[in-house]
Amino acid sequence: MAQIIWTPIAVEDFESIQEYLQVKFGDQSVTKFTKRVFSFLRVLENHPDIGVTELKEKNIKSFVLTKQTTILYKVEIDAIFLIAFFDNRQKPESKKKLIDKF
Repeated sequence: MAQIIWTPIAVEDFESIQEYLQVKFGDQSVTKFTKRVFSFLRVLENHPDIGVTELKEKNIKSFVLTKQTTILYKVEIDAIFLIAFFDNRQKPESKKKLIDKF
């Protein structure tokens, strides 16, 4: 089982989404999103190749968590790095730039 490590960008994105959901939709939406994230992370720990390969050379993958949000992550031997939570409504070039930074 691989250890999941949150990058500062992933933490910031996650908190930003939670704040947005709280303001726009309330506690129930925040709870639902948070549960979905941590449920996915439990699966990811045991099945790191579950996502779609974004950049093979860097072993970066993605998983569509909700229709608005994709989780980007990098798989290494003993760890999985959560890179970011990507807003699917953005231009695809934005995702490529984010991946290239990591």
